[in-house]
Amino acid sequence: MADPGTENIKGFGWRQGSALPPELIGKLISENYIPDVNEDEGYFVISQDCDVVNRSLTAEPYCEILRFQKVQREQGNFMDGKNPRKLQFKTSDSDIYECSVHDKECIPRNLLNGFRPLETISLTPKIVRTVRLWLAKRYSRESFPDAFNDRCRAVNDPIKKQLKARGEYFEAIYLTIDSMEELSEDKSYEITLVGCLHLDIEEGDERYLQAESCMATVSKLLESCSGIDVTDQRLESKETITLADLDF
Repeated sequence: MADPGTENIKGFGWRQGSALPPELIGKLISENYIPDVNEDEGYFVISQDCDVVNRSLTAEPYCEILRFQKVQREQGNFMDGKNPRKLQFKTSDSDIYECSVHDKECIPRNLLNGFRPLETISLTPKIVRTVRLWLAKRYSRESFPDAFNDRCRAVNDPIKKQLKARGEYFEAIYLTIDSMEELSEDKSYEITLVGCLHLDIEEGDERYLQAESCMATVSKLLESCSGIDVTDQRLESKETITLADLDF
């Protein structure tokens, strides 16, 4: 038997990715669960589906939500979960929304029981999966040695500029490093760069050439850093990158 306060949550269609309606957002603001929002902002559920509809409030008393805002300009470096702090995505009607990993809130789950999800904003299963992986990356991404980061620091801004302009062509850019040790100045880090392209980008088309140019520029910038050697840089389709590659 479902706990009082959970009877309608599943029936109303709440799940991971559901957007909160204005009435629920207003209630949460008035009861000091979340800060004020403007007309271009909102929240959607990020708790896992089974936790959202769990029949027991003792087992799952809370629901996590994430703030989003509508933006006018797409930034390729924020798409597909490439940036660990900011995420952009397009809904089915091509509106662009942006999230910050710092804008998570936790609310009593029983408050979902009296409201239906907002139907005018629809997150596709692909977007929900991207959000899920992006949030997990906050804790699972690799960290590099300080010595490596220090050597790259001078080219950070030029690389960001490249990815901001042409990052939309990549699902991800993977970097492997030959040592996770703090190397002395007389030793170099050897790295490999692999640009993972979206499935619809084919070799030879304009987007492929733009991505190829971006990778070459990023590689050249890293090569200009003392103590860093780029041993290989290449483009791969998402179709050809294996789980073994990702583990490596």
